Amino acid sequence: MSQTTCHDANTEVLQELYHTTKMGMEAAKMLLPKTREPAFRKAVREQGECYRRFTDQCAHLLQEKQRPLKKQGMMEKASLWGSVQMNTMMDSSTSHLAEMMVNGTNMGIVDMTRTLREHKDCNGTARSLAQSYLDAEQFHLENMKQYL
Repeated sequence: MSQTTCHDANTEVLQELYHTTKMGMEAAKMLLPKTREPAFRKAVREQGECYRRFTDQCAHLLQEKQRPLKKQGMMEKASLWGSVQMNTMMDSSTSHLAEMMVNGTNMGIVDMTRTLREHKDCNGTARSLAQSYLDAEQFHLENMKQYL
């Protein structure tokens, strides 16, 4: 394995993790005003804060390597906003919001698992951070199930 390949894999994983956690953070932020139950609101807030910490860590590591961040496009942001609005228009119950969080968390797990599988050369801090993210997502998934 060449040094370049390893660095490229690490960069790709960090960029994908940044993108995934940024989307999760935005989704949690959009759902927060729609929550009514205090315990559920706290869980959504904490999950969003967890995403923010991962986003910050990825940004720091990518900036150290002078690599670009994988930012959300305007269409992607608009699509997320529209999806949240449509999904909560008829049903903004805690159970439905929890289902939305579970679905988003599952998407994050699938995307990051696929990214790690595609970038087997990824190692060190990038792999460790991605694995920590997957562990955190598994925790969030279990936590959200109580609100379904």
